[in-house]
Amino acid sequence: MSANVEFNITAFDQASSVFDIVSSSATACFTTVTTGAYEAADNVSTASTQITTATESRSGGFTKNAMAMNMAAMSAAGLIMSISNIENAEVTLDLAYVTLEKNQTAVTLAQQAYNKAVLDYGANSRQASDAAAKLKNA
Repeated sequence: MSANVEFNITAFDQASSVFDIVSSSATACFTTVTTGAYEAADNVSTASTQITTATESRSGGFTKNAMAMNMAAMSAAGLIMSISNIENAEVTLDLAYVTLEKNQTAVTLAQQAYNKAVLDYGANSRQASDAAAKLKNA
């Protein structure tokens, strides 16, 4: 029986040592997997942060570009309206010159008619009075 006991102890000791080696290997493997998982999680987190930053800067850039384009379009519309207003002012000025020339011509003709009436009929004549009234209204 004592040989049996020795054999069981030896067998137990050998199995125990194999279990220790397997346990140590399993622990090392688990540690390696865990470390790799943490590194992968860190890399994913870093990539996610970089994507978020890039997206925010890109969308901010898009917003700024859209606002700049809107301001440029509004400026162009204002410029077009200003040009249109200048053209309208030029037309109005041309009409004013035509009216001025017409009025100057009317005054000149009325003055000439008055001068002729005074010369032909005298300053106190009915023709001179009529010509003076027309000159006044011109």
